[in-house]
Amino acid sequence: MFALIASAMCVISFIFAYSTFGGYEDLDPEQNNIAIISAGETYTGTFDDTTQVWLYSAMDESSEANFTMMANGSEYEGKEPNFWDTTLISEDGERFFTPLTKIGPGFDGDIEIENIGRTTLYLVDMVQMGESLWDQTSVQIMAASCCLAPFLAGLGILGLLRNSEKNEAKPKILVFDQGGIPTTEDLYYSINKIEREIEPKKSAPDPWKVELEEDYANDIASIEKGDEVNDSPDSDDWKGWDEG
Repeated sequence: MFALIASAMCVISFIFAYSTFGGYEDLDPEQNNIAIISAGETYTGTFDDTTQVWLYSAMDESSEANFTMMANGSEYEGKEPNFWDTTLISEDGERFFTPLTKIGPGFDGDIEIENIGRTTLYLVDMVQMGESLWDQTSVQIMAASCCLAPFLAGLGILGLLRNSEKNEAKPKILVFDQGGIPTTEDLYYSINKIEREIEPKKSAPDPWKVELEEDYANDIASIEKGDEVNDSPDSDDWKGWDEG
């Protein structure tokens, strides 16, 4: 539960830091750049193998962008940007900028960039931009929240699953023998989940059973022998039937 609460706090921290982020000028290529290359202009820059410089243009004008790059007398193509590469935004939030090509890392030397299109190009140092962003507390909080929230949420979910398994496996002490106190043997079988055969209870023997059987046997024997029974209506034997 603590891990789930902590992950929720990370999400809240991320939302708060994002809402208070104040470094939009660092994400604006019009303000944070190495060079702005207008249509028909040429720029020459020196780069080393640790450099990560990207060439941007306005997103709505990217189809009109056209340029050439020459390095050591031969054409340099750079690296093709992909879907995950960073799209930048102006400080006022009204204009977006898309990467056209990437220079480095791994390139060492001079590159001449000529803008032969009709749109303005922006050369941005992504390492310098990243360093300026990391100096801001809000960015540090957002990064920590993004890393910690999934980890803590995973720990919380794993803890809930393990807790539910323990509850299911926990032995339950039942009341035995219609509310009686369980014996040590009953507890042992219950905790270890051992099924035991319940023997039917034997009732106490009837103390008169033998005598009754003997009487019935004597009566049956006398009937079989043909003993005469006085059933005459004139007999007085019936008068003493209730006198013991």
